[in-house]
Amino acid sequence: MLVPSMKRALALLLAASAAFAAEDLVKTLGFLETQLFIDWQKKRLDSFQNNIADDAVAWSGYGVIDKKTQLDFQKRAEDNCTVRSFELYDLRVLTPEKSTAILVYNVRQDATCGGRPVPSPLTNATTYVKRKGKWQVVFRASQPLVAPAK
Repeated sequence: MLVPSMKRALALLLAASAAFAAEDLVKTLGFLETQLFIDWQKKRLDSFQNNIADDAVAWSGYGVIDKKTQLDFQKRAEDNCTVRSFELYDLRVLTPEKSTAILVYNVRQDATCGGRPVPSPLTNATTYVKRKGKWQVVFRASQPLVAPAK
């Protein structure tokens, strides 16, 4: 039988373990998300093709689009967009279950598409599902960040 001090120590150990696991997950998913931005900047489709699930959808000012449409947009971006810089910040992760994680973050970007500046900053949410040991994007949402009304 555990004595109260051992129960407290075990509870603290479990809480610390969960905090480290969440921090590792933010790093892992933040890395995957950053790869999407790097590939946008470098005009590559690799991470979009490899990390977005075939059944994924995205939501933005373009509406709700499937993976094929996302890839078509990215192909057009290769010719029409210039990404000078970007920065992901305030990354947080929510884990409704062990194989599902929602990465929420903001991003500043200095980019133009079709000669016009793209919105910046944005707030984004990406839902990842772990399938066959690999985290895959199943849903992405993006919205320009605006100042709250006064």
